[in-house]
Amino acid sequence: MFNISPKLLPYFKGYCSSAEVILLFVYMKCRFSLSYRDLEEMMRIRGAKVDHSTLQRWVIKFVPLIDEAVRKRK
Repeated sequence: MFNISPKLLPYFKGYCSSAEVILLFVYMKCRFSLSYRDLEEMMRIRGAKVDHSTLQRWVIKFVPLIDEAVRKRK
């Protein structure tokens, strides 16, 4: 689904969700401007119970990392 750079993998260590799932929902938040509660409902449909505040913390932590990786490619 998403190609995760080996350099970024240590940032995902210790999370209960996989790096692919975290990146998917951070992408959906940024790309489609969904609310955190909408994302929480989508996670519940996929079978994962994650609170909307956890999703917000993921966005705050991982958006700068993704932005830095994208800017290096340009």
